[in-house]
Amino acid sequence: MALLTDPDSLNQGTELVIDETATPPTVQLLVAGNLSADGVTGQCTYSFLKEEWLSDATLPPYPFPLDAVTPEQMIWIDDWEPADDTTRKLLRTCGWTEQEADGTIKREYACVISVPPAGVEATDQPYYEHAAGTAVDFARAGQVNEAIQIYGDSTHGDFNRRATDITLFAREEQKTYASASVFTTYSITSLGTGAYRVGLQTAADTKATVADTGIDANSDGTADVDPYDAMVLQEHASTQSIAMAGGSYNFKWTLNCNGARVQRAYEYAQWLLRQDDDIDAGDGTQNGKVCPAIVSYVGDTLYTAQPQPGEGLALTNFSAQDINAVVFVDDTGAQRTFPYTASLTILFGANLVADAAAHYWVYPTDDFGGAGCVPVADASDADMEGDVSGATSVTHTYDWTTGGDIDITVVALGTSGAKYVRTTGEIVQSTANQVSLAAGEERVYSNPA
Repeated sequence: MALLTDPDSLNQGTELVIDETATPPTVQLLVAGNLSADGVTGQCTYSFLKEEWLSDATLPPYPFPLDAVTPEQMIWIDDWEPADDTTRKLLRTCGWTEQEADGTIKREYACVISVPPAGVEATDQPYYEHAAGTAVDFARAGQVNEAIQIYGDSTHGDFNRRATDITLFAREEQKTYASASVFTTYSITSLGTGAYRVGLQTAADTKATVADTGIDANSDGTADVDPYDAMVLQEHASTQSIAMAGGSYNFKWTLNCNGARVQRAYEYAQWLLRQDDDIDAGDGTQNGKVCPAIVSYVGDTLYTAQPQPGEGLALTNFSAQDINAVVFVDDTGAQRTFPYTASLTILFGANLVADAAAHYWVYPTDDFGGAGCVPVADASDADMEGDVSGATSVTHTYDWTTGGDIDITVVALGTSGAKYVRTTGEIVQSTANQVSLAAGEERVYSNPA
């Protein structure tokens, strides 16, 4: 079945029940006959009621239930109203007002519709935030087409949220996340009783390769699988200053990555954003399901976003391999990056690997062979040199932003196993810089005890 739009699909007493003698008089929709959970448009309901008032002689003595302002905006008049909330949820593609006989407003509803139709799959469960900090599932899975109460008098909810935005969310495991604001979409600051169409599009998330059970094995809402079990998202009492390219910048939020790659932190953050609970390990309170998206990927670069206006987010304690693949948004909303960190991998031949005394050095070619030549400094300002210690390779970082491209001369030697070896290379803006040291076998060295 599908959304009903033809009044000929409705039958009094089957899909729709009119109770003109009730107090107040009601119209009830039932999931029966031709009417499924997909519902019926307000225009179709209005048209059917007109036909019934013309064909059923018992009805004209009673006031007509509806005034149609537009096909997507109705007024229930003369104290008529939908019989129950099930009926209200089955009314699609329209918002409405419910009035008493004297015109006093009892309730108001705005309708929200997600577009495009294929943007949310039939098995997805979208939800919305209207009351601040509260996530409410839509009545059915799949594409959104539902009325939300925005006003109720003292006996019909006792609230007025006409000036409160409605934000729609679609967040499913291993899919990209989508959210949409009615206010932002329509450039408005208050809600009426019409229908609002907002974009909600999801797709497979190629960066979320771990299922929920790979983060929270027993599905109790607490991460319990390494490395996610020790990751922490926190709003700090005071801003955290983090040194990055160009200076130090302030961040109110941090996500401790527990030494893992940032893709693992992304998966953890996406999991947090589907928790209907407080996800802030600090003193604040932040419901995960209505928290703004705080991480996203553009290509292979991870970007953070502000969890709250004026509060930036930085990742901490993440693998150094990803230092060039992160962009953080600070408290001012500016994007910040680390100085570009190149890497140099030195490959050792078998003779160096086998020589317990083998040692290597990386020098700037321009200074090599002259007095005062010192090794190239790595990104932490330590000399690029060290014992081979049986390793087949070693990798050093290099602050390319500060130092730029540099020609290098790499030397190594051992004692009884490896001869002296020297080679040249270059460190450029890359993490794939590499040199090989294949020392000849030492046959002459002798140091008798």
